[in-house]
Amino acid sequence: MVMTSPSRVVQSYILFCVFSYIFSNPLEATVLPRELFGQKLGNTISREGITEILKAPDGSRLFGFEPSRREFPVSVFNHHFLQITPLTGKIISIWATSKYQVADECSEAQKMLVLMIRETFSLDETARQFHRGLVKQNLVMAAACMGEGKDLLVFSLTDMELLQKSNRERGEILKKRRKRFQKANR
Repeated sequence: MVMTSPSRVVQSYILFCVFSYIFSNPLEATVLPRELFGQKLGNTISREGITEILKAPDGSRLFGFEPSRREFPVSVFNHHFLQITPLTGKIISIWATSKYQVADECSEAQKMLVLMIRETFSLDETARQFHRGLVKQNLVMAAACMGEGKDLLVFSLTDMELLQKSNRERGEILKKRRKRFQKANR
């Protein structure tokens, strides 16, 4: 028996139904959530639930985890990751990813996901749209196709204030490393 993957139309319909369900009940439509998959932005990371550690495109580390709560009635995303501040270990961003066979499938899924984000969370004077999602106050919820083949769908919820704090912490770490290196090479 040969199994074929569902068509893009079927996948788009499934994504539409899934995200309609996700964002219809548990979340208030006027505010972007601070919590997804059982993880909350700003909380200190718990090392017990970490399944893997990867390097993000910006050089920071991503911590894989198994979701303790699934907002999704079906398994839309294969992997879940947290990005944290380097010194304080606060959760900056919650990521979920899915791998597609071709870039076109990923692009269709991304478009559907961005549409769902925009339709679910109302726009007011504190919110603005951009091509990958929605920015509201200090939170960004976005979806993008990434990787060499543009076949990896990445859905993320990010606290921009914590991201700025993380960048400052990284700067402090680099400054200390430079001082140690200069002392060692005198």
